[in-house]
Amino acid sequence: MKHKSLTAAVGFLIFIQIFPFESRACSCDQPQLPAQAVAVADAVFLAKVISFEEIPAQYERLARLEVIEIWKGRLHEADSVYTALNSAACGYDFQVGETYLIYADKEDGGRWRTHLCTRTARQANAQKDLAYLKSFSLFPLAVGNYWQFAQNKTEKILDTLRLDSRLYFRFDHFREFNDPFLRLSGDGKLFLRSGALEQVWVDFNADFKESWHVKGPLNLGDEWDVQLVSRTDTISTRAGKFFPCYRFRFKFAGADYDWDEWYFSNLGVVQRTLYGIAVFQFPLDSASINGSSFPASVKDHPARPDFFELEQNYPNPFSTATPEAAPASTIHYRLLLPAEVHLAIFDILGKEIRVLSQGFQAAGEYQSFWDGRDERGRLASGGVYFYRLDAGGFSQVKKLVLMRR
Repeated sequence: MKHKSLTAAVGFLIFIQIFPFESRACSCDQPQLPAQAVAVADAVFLAKVISFEEIPAQYERLARLEVIEIWKGRLHEADSVYTALNSAACGYDFQVGETYLIYADKEDGGRWRTHLCTRTARQANAQKDLAYLKSFSLFPLAVGNYWQFAQNKTEKILDTLRLDSRLYFRFDHFREFNDPFLRLSGDGKLFLRSGALEQVWVDFNADFKESWHVKGPLNLGDEWDVQLVSRTDTISTRAGKFFPCYRFRFKFAGADYDWDEWYFSNLGVVQRTLYGIAVFQFPLDSASINGSSFPASVKDHPARPDFFELEQNYPNPFSTATPEAAPASTIHYRLLLPAEVHLAIFDILGKEIRVLSQGFQAAGEYQSFWDGRDERGRLASGGVYFYRLDAGGFSQVKKLVLMRR
């Protein structure tokens, strides 16, 4: 009996030593890329921790915050964030006086919550995320940006103007408005100004139960109630496939004059659908946003594909004649749209051992190579490995075999 108990104990210790992550209550998937993390989070903001206190009765901790900058979420709601009581339950261990980039989700009761499996990190360790956030916009406003929809409906930003100490961007027209001005507020509201009337057109940080009123051009006299109905729609157009998209419903006071608009971050409106006697769709055909074209021009990217794809590496299996000679295997992948790319090699336990490609890449075809070494330049042992491509909302994994002779 003692022998059996000792054997079981030794086996358990070996299990913990080999698979330490299995012994934790908190386990996380591979972290998302910044673009993905920003897209799925309800709030993203930079804040200094003023106090951090335990609430044992609720098995959680509460951080009181001073917000420095916010990209998603409502400023007045970002003064606190909850997390689990300890790291074993994925609770984040904030330190008073430190500044953090926080990714938070909104609970049913309206509270913000974060945890170890998000990209929440000290400001000093979040430079990659902050670099992405510098270019992030819920609706990109810059002179020269334009959107062309089906049936040759085009909207273009002509210039800027300051009114009442606020910076507006003037469009040639926007929906049925001629010569309107738009601005995006720090709390995620897109304002439209036509004449003396300014109104919230869409609110990216609205709760699903909220609604607000908008008026059409004075000569039409139409009015709608607007509501955010989704943040996770997928829209496919000639300009590309976009996920996740915000969907807003414009509900007409009468009948047969409702419509939906879908917005994609850093791009703007990707589709508008009118519901009346018949359904009329106006998907995005092309756009020029901050110097980038959607879809990417043939001149810039002659090999632009029609889809995202990660191909099988070649050769596979691959090997070396001697341990000193590094093998080389080629991995091809295709990007339908410009995207933040992360291509990496993982061992059979799911540990990332080598990053092959990382950063923002234009639409097109690419190839990368693995020489059989890890991040430190050491030769990896022979066996089964995996490689994964994350690009925007696309993710794909394939298996490869490294042989040693």
